Amino acid sequence: MNTGRAAEYLAASVIQSQEAERWEVVYAGVHRIDLVAFSGPHVVRVQVKSTVAPRKANKKAHIKYEFLVGSAVGGGRRNHSRRLLTSDECDIVALVALDKRLCRFMPVEVCTKIHWRFLVDEFTVETQEQTLREAFAKYER
Repeated sequence: MNTGRAAEYLAASVIQSQEAERWEVVYAGVHRIDLVAFSGPHVVRVQVKSTVAPRKANKKAHIKYEFLVGSAVGGGRRNHSRRLLTSDECDIVALVALDKRLCRFMPVEVCTKIHWRFLVDEFTVETQEQTLREAFAKYER
């Protein structure tokens, strides 16, 4: 299974189901942009990050979803470092928990770290809808 592609389809369907505005989504398939959402004059570039299931970082830790929200810099596929995403690369980051089939959306400006962890309880339908509204709010004015 291509987990990245599955996450992109899920994020696209969630964005398109928004009630406030009618958003259309296309798959960009270019470096650093996975989806592009259109509504009227607004164009929003979305980067999708996914995880298959939550895990424990160590024996004492809570089970959490983990996401690397950054851009690869230099080196080959395995020998690279990461840096923060910027608004030059995308507008919104969609974090997708594939096992729950739920998303969290964040404006790229709030992505102040590369490694994000969320408790399993932080991925709910309510959180998905709330973060979607908040992330897209500035584009619906």
